[in-house]
Amino acid sequence: MIRILICFAVVHDTENVLKSDWENLTSQNPGIEHSNMIIDTYDESALEYALQCKEMASKVTCPIHLTALTIGQSLSATIYQNLFAVGIDRVVLLKEKAPVSFCPSRISRIIHKFTCDERFDAIFMGQQNSITCNGQTGIRLSNLLNVPLISYVNDVVFINNKFHVKTKKRLQYTRAVIEQPAIYCFFNAERSYLRMATLREKLKVQSREIDVFDVDKTFDQQENEINLISLSYNPVTRNCQFINGQNAGEKAQVLLSLFMKD
Repeated sequence: MIRILICFAVVHDTENVLKSDWENLTSQNPGIEHSNMIIDTYDESALEYALQCKEMASKVTCPIHLTALTIGQSLSATIYQNLFAVGIDRVVLLKEKAPVSFCPSRISRIIHKFTCDERFDAIFMGQQNSITCNGQTGIRLSNLLNVPLISYVNDVVFINNKFHVKTKKRLQYTRAVIEQPAIYCFFNAERSYLRMATLREKLKVQSREIDVFDVDKTFDQQENEINLISLSYNPVTRNCQFINGQNAGEKAQVLLSLFMKD
C-alpha cells in the first residue's frame, strides 16, 4: 500500500471580503474575520490530485491510502465531512493553541514530527497559502526529512507505481518520473479545485470523526533550523541580432545562411 499525506491550510475566503476591509491595510491587519473559512486553493489542487492518484491506483490493484493533515485551533465539520465524502481515508487535526499563520519554520517542524511517527511515501501540499504567501514550508520540510522537493507542480499521474509529474519552469514545462518518497508542491495546477461530494456520499460518512492531536513541545523541537540569509533574482536577458533585408525572403535567406554556418 502507498500512503500519501496531504497537508492543507484553512484560510479566509477573500473573494467575499469588502473593499472597505482593505482600506487600512498599510497601518493594520485587514478586517476579514467575518469571511468564510475555506481550504486554500493550492491545497485544493493537492487534495484533488491525491484523489486522482488513488483512483488510478485502484485500477491496477495498487491501493493508495490518503491522510489529510491540517494545523490549527479547530476544523469545521463541513470541511472534514466533505473530505471523507470525496474519498479521503483519514483526516488529522494537529491542534495548536496559537495561530500559525506565516510561521513556515514552526509548521514544517510540526509536520516533520508527525511524519516521523508514521510512514508516508509521498507528501502533497500547496506551494503557498493565499494570505500568508511564504512558500517556505515545503522547502523546510524537505530539508528536515531529507527527501526531494518537486515545486510548482502543474499535473501528476500515477503509472506503474510511480508519480509522473509535470512542473512549470519559467516559460516552459518539465516532465519527470519521481521515485517515492518525495514532497510535491502544487501551484496553478491544471485541476485547481477539489471535487464536490454528493448528498448520498456525505450521508455515508456523517458519523466519521477526525483524529485530533494536541501540539506540544515535542512537535516543535528546533532541529536543523534554516535561517534565510538573503534572496536574489537572476534576470533573464536576451542577446538580439538584427537581420537586414528588403523583404521576408531576403531575411529568411540570411537567417538560413547563419543557421547553416552554426
